[in-house]
Amino acid sequence: MEYHIFFGGKALWVEWELPSKFTVGARAAMVDPSKFDLEKGLSIARERAIDQLWQMESYKRSFDSLEK
Repeated sequence: MEYHIFFGGKALWVEWELPSKFTVGARAAMVDPSKFDLEKGLSIARERAIDQLWQMESYKRSFDSLEK
């Protein structure tokens, strides 16, 4: 996992490399950088990345069902 903080602590970008070498990235944003909490931001970004993976899995399954 790699993460980068942008805009003075207002935005967080997190990227994970899966065992297949595919990468998935997600972001979290804060309104007030003085209340920036890295652990909370990482948790939000992780949940968003997991949601993306489920969306891709759903697409793959629908596509696979069309080929049968």
